[in-house]
Amino acid sequence: MFRTPLESIIRQQAETERTQQEISTGVKKSALDKDPSAGRRVSDLERKLADGEQFAANTSAVTSRLGTVENSLESAINLLQRVRELTVMSLNGSLGTGQRTAVATEVRALNEQLLAIANRRNASGEYIFAGTRSDAAPFSGTGASIAYNGGTSEREIRIDDSTVVKDGFTGLRTFMEVPRGNGYFSTSAASTNAGTAVADGGVITNATSWNGSTGDFRIVFTVSGNTRTYEVQTDSGAALNPPVTGSYQSGQAITFLGAQVTVQGDPANGDTFSIVRSSGSNQYQSVFATIDRQLNVLETPVTTAVKAAQQTTDLGNILQQIDQALSNLGSVRSESGARLRVVEQSEEFREDEKLDVQETLSELRDVDLAAALGRLNAQMTALQVAQQAYARIASRSLFDYL
Repeated sequence: MFRTPLESIIRQQAETERTQQEISTGVKKSALDKDPSAGRRVSDLERKLADGEQFAANTSAVTSRLGTVENSLESAINLLQRVRELTVMSLNGSLGTGQRTAVATEVRALNEQLLAIANRRNASGEYIFAGTRSDAAPFSGTGASIAYNGGTSEREIRIDDSTVVKDGFTGLRTFMEVPRGNGYFSTSAASTNAGTAVADGGVITNATSWNGSTGDFRIVFTVSGNTRTYEVQTDSGAALNPPVTGSYQSGQAITFLGAQVTVQGDPANGDTFSIVRSSGSNQYQSVFATIDRQLNVLETPVTTAVKAAQQTTDLGNILQQIDQALSNLGSVRSESGARLRVVEQSEEFREDEKLDVQETLSELRDVDLAAALGRLNAQMTALQVAQQAYARIASRSLFDYL
């Protein structure tokens, strides 16, 4: 008689305390205790929300870093555009020595600014063009001897369950690995040329034919009286098979093995223009080496028409190389923008998913406050009844039953 109401009181007290705890915490613990699968589901959803918070932090970091990269690339492109303008200006044969010196001074200052951009840090103090070695300056040296010391791979950051984004670029790819010449070959005038002929950078008319050939080439001119002819040879001086020869006319394209080079002006007997394949050690030329070469050309005195022609060829090739550098920077910038779009899309998806998870979690875990308060009132009433019943039983003795 004593044990039954006492057990009822204890049970009612436990249920009342559980309901009070649910009201204070907002978590319907009793339902989760009775349904282990729901408890596991809640645990999984809470872990997913925690992962989402970490992904959000990663996304914020990637967005900041790529934003710094984007701004730096824009600055680098603007600087290089100015270098290009000065190169075009330098192709004007009427520039005097003082004007050429002034151009060289500005180009040198622009090159120093470009190097500073290449060694720029983000808000966290990391070098943005150092790849995975972001704790040390990626570029060192001066002029053509500027070297890249950073990492050769890019750091990857996970921004959601299925997406990994690279948060920067290597300086190797951005500033050093600029395709040489037109991407297939580059041209240059021999230092021994005695005429005033100028060669352009050349183009590829048939990539299959060019790629099917091997080695480097040269165009050699023969002048005898009023007769001027050319022959395309291997770099060792051997004739091609079949031979490529013809009568030279200024401004007429010389075509061979899928390549085309246009020569203008008056060549002297024996004048030579080299066509060096863009492969192996000649595949790339850093933007810093290109600008250093431009400075050397600008600071070399132009004393004769022959030297003027040689420098025009050099500056034309430098202009082509600057265009390649601009194209390379533009490509890197486009990829940076594409990465930012991926990050933005991932962030939008994650926010939508977060709302779904929170809604599901609320249904499984959160207490219906009105229902819980009603249940608490009922439990308190039942507890009071049980206590009163026990009090009446406890007040009786054996004599009440005799």
